[in-house]
Amino acid sequence: MENKDKFKGFMLLIAERENREISHLLMDAYWETLKPFSDEQCEKAFTHVWNNTRFFPKPVDFLEYLDPRPKRFDEIDFPGHIYQDPPNRDYLKDDRTEEQKDEDMANLRKMAGKIGRKIE
Repeated sequence: MENKDKFKGFMLLIAERENREISHLLMDAYWETLKPFSDEQCEKAFTHVWNNTRFFPKPVDFLEYLDPRPKRFDEIDFPGHIYQDPPNRDYLKDDRTEEQKDEDMANLRKMAGKIGRKIE
């Protein structure tokens, strides 16, 4: 967005609707978010947000309208200091034998029965 006065007008209008004050810091953050898009795109996004949000919009509310295609994880431009390799997820593996799983399920059914619940 190139027209900062129009941008401020839209933001202040939304803030007024939500009975919220908007700081310079927050205004700058939204400005940086919308700066890559054209004035016309942003006007449409503000209209969409005005008509489709119930609370003060987050930047993602604008971005989802402006660029609706979901991003793949490897397409997201993470700053190097934020991105870390995914954690080791070995703890998600279920190494129990079938007998252990059956026994655990039987115990679960037994406990559920004590409180009047049925587990299929």
